[in-house]
Amino acid sequence: MTDNHPPSLATYARIIIVASMAGIISHLLRSSLGVLGPDLMQELNFSAEWLGIMTGLFFLVFALNQIPLGILLDRYGPRRVVSAFLLFTIAGCGLFVAANAVWILIAGRVMMGLGSSALIISSFVLLARWFTPEKYANATSILIALGNAGGLLATAPLAALAAWLSWRGAFAVIAAFCAIVAVLVFFFIQDNPPGKKITPAPKQSLSEQLKGTWVIIKNPATKHLIAIAAVAYPSVATILALWGGPFLFDVYGLDTLARGNVLLCMAIAAIVSPLFYGWLNNIIGTRAIAFVGSSITVAVLLTLAFAPKMDLLLITVLMTLLGGGAGYNMLILPVSRFFFPEHMTGRAVTTVNIAIVGGVAIMQMLTGFIVGAFPEVDGSTPEIAYRTVFATLAVFLILGTWYFARLGPLPNSYIDPDNDQQNNES
Repeated sequence: MTDNHPPSLATYARIIIVASMAGIISHLLRSSLGVLGPDLMQELNFSAEWLGIMTGLFFLVFALNQIPLGILLDRYGPRRVVSAFLLFTIAGCGLFVAANAVWILIAGRVMMGLGSSALIISSFVLLARWFTPEKYANATSILIALGNAGGLLATAPLAALAAWLSWRGAFAVIAAFCAIVAVLVFFFIQDNPPGKKITPAPKQSLSEQLKGTWVIIKNPATKHLIAIAAVAYPSVATILALWGGPFLFDVYGLDTLARGNVLLCMAIAAIVSPLFYGWLNNIIGTRAIAFVGSSITVAVLLTLAFAPKMDLLLITVLMTLLGGGAGYNMLILPVSRFFFPEHMTGRAVTTVNIAIVGGVAIMQMLTGFIVGAFPEVDGSTPEIAYRTVFATLAVFLILGTWYFARLGPLPNSYIDPDNDQQNNES
């Protein structure tokens, strides 16, 4: 920064807090059906396959929007992008409130996915502009932890709100919160610190903009980041945001509030653990953190898949470990900023984020068909269906972590995207 009067600590805190509120919305919406899914299925009478498709479409739309979103962020900045996209989340919640058929719910999830696609990723870009590389890991770990509070709100608090106002009333409250955050972002956030000038991405044709994204995609480091990004968060989100609630309902007979309490423990662990991983990142580095977090997650998934049926207390402990072990996953995303110049940060981060949300979409849809392949027993999905899901997720995570291990050390300076020889090395 060239300003003689750098921003105060209160200014930095305001940036993180308001950005985190946008992250809360994204996590809340993506995880909301983990608790409320069985209630929607019963009221509107649709199957597990439709629940998997509905939930997966949220992330599929989320993923498809990442390339245009990266271009928008580099061109217009996070403030205007976030406040505009929050309008889509409001519309999606409104469709849920009015829904009387599954296709309306699907349309609502598509709108929610489109709106949410800009929230967290824009916050990473915002923090990349405000914080130096040395402070960026700690800032993002705080952002992740606060944003993960949305996952916490999507458990017992959301269940209690739905029990009070119905699930339709709950989504009406979420829509109101989205409107408040849109106002806060637009009027209380600045894209850059005072005195720091970010050279905007040059005005380009669509083909030129896509060519710049292709430069990022073909960078040798990107494929390793994509490998871990596609499985780290998706393997846990598939449980927390989709099958955790039905598993606890079908296998353990828990009602909405009871399964919300179990998922609450998982969400709390997901909130706290990024702070630990952010601190550990400065000691052992992101590569080692990924191995530690993946090992914990794989161990829990394999236990759930193959151990004899356990009592509810042990299941709660395992799901809490699953949430905590996965706290490293969003630290993978900002790594992409180290390989490209600052004016390409938006496209670099969104390119890797495609793998995250695309992985969630694929895993949720795939596991929906896995669960649906097992005939119901006395009106409930059998335990073996969920065990198969846990084993499948563990295999994906093992493969993704193995390939990520082949990534070399992070560069000391940005890779020049115009250096074709460097970009084509493997």
